[in-house]
Amino acid sequence: MIPAEKKRWFETMFAAYNRWLIGRSFAGLHVRGLERWTGASGPVVLIANHSNWWDGLLLFQVNQLLLRRDFYVMMEEKGLRAYPFFRKLGAYSIRRDSTADIRASLRYTADRLQSPNALVCLFPQGRIRHQEVRPLDFAPGVALALRDAPPDAKICLATLNYSFLEDQRPEAFLALSEPMSVRDLLAADPDSAKNLTARLERHLTVQLDSQRAALLCGDATGYRNVLRGKLSTGDWYRRVFQRA
Repeated sequence: MIPAEKKRWFETMFAAYNRWLIGRSFAGLHVRGLERWTGASGPVVLIANHSNWWDGLLLFQVNQLLLRRDFYVMMEEKGLRAYPFFRKLGAYSIRRDSTADIRASLRYTADRLQSPNALVCLFPQGRIRHQEVRPLDFAPGVALALRDAPPDAKICLATLNYSFLEDQRPEAFLALSEPMSVRDLLAADPDSAKNLTARLERHLTVQLDSQRAALLCGDATGYRNVLRGKLSTGDWYRRVFQRA
């Protein structure tokens, strides 16, 4: 298991680069549900779908811009070995073909959640799968991680959806659920990791499908554009020729 090796200076430097990279690649980054975080205290586990290479980078940037928590993200060991600099941003590894390594990663997750300002991002699908694929197929490790988390920790479901709308480049949409306590979540299934995993997968699927249905109808109500993209070729054309 490869631990994170966070460097504050590197986070600050990378956030500036990542902001430029997102602005160059997307027309906008839109977030819904930020008001639900107002006054939220205690560590948070962010459970998200994983349909794109961008997922972790967008969550990192939203945290840098708005949430400002101590950010960590669990990452497949193969990917972290390929991009070791992610350790400086809070990435740590899991190797799913090793029981001992899985246990070490879950213990590491629980240790990070001892900090009241921690934000730990988990992708229970375990690998990138297209955003339209169902079922999401959660791995059981997410339930085991929550069972070791402090009872006062909060869980938030995060759904990421990527769409081409009226712009030359795609738009990224992030929806955040109401945070719920680990204590309340575990009370319904105190002994069954399988049931808890299935329930989390069901809730995230409902949120993801609802988000998708609204965006297909052009309904982006409640989203805040937190990062606007750079002007595209189409934007410059409209500015120059329509103004003329």
